[in-house]
Amino acid sequence: MSNPRAALMLAVAAAEVGVKELLIDLVPQVEWFTLHVQSPPLVGLLKNSLSQLPVRQGVGTPAPQEVVNVMERAIKARNNLAHQGRFRVLDVNLEEVTNVVESLLKQFEYYRGFAWVTPVWS
Repeated sequence: MSNPRAALMLAVAAAEVGVKELLIDLVPQVEWFTLHVQSPPLVGLLKNSLSQLPVRQGVGTPAPQEVVNVMERAIKARNNLAHQGRFRVLDVNLEEVTNVVESLLKQFEYYRGFAWVTPVWS
């Protein structure tokens, strides 16, 4: 965490790219839209769309509320940093953000059918 600004930007970007990879892998018909049109807000996808995906393993369920809350705070802080150049380390717990992003990416891999991944939530 020697560079908290970069850590925040990369963590949120990783979550956004991860959800795009999940969507393209599970619903190939949306590839062009996913790559070329502005994506819906990540938090909305986590709360409303995961349960509608044709997952290959387990049952798609919305992300737990605590995951959604952490991502909402992280995205708000990232947007402030990216658009206004303002960032206060105290606004987000970067370790919590990176842990949540790691859990999201693991859950996405589980939904994609990778047998070696244990689900993070069910």
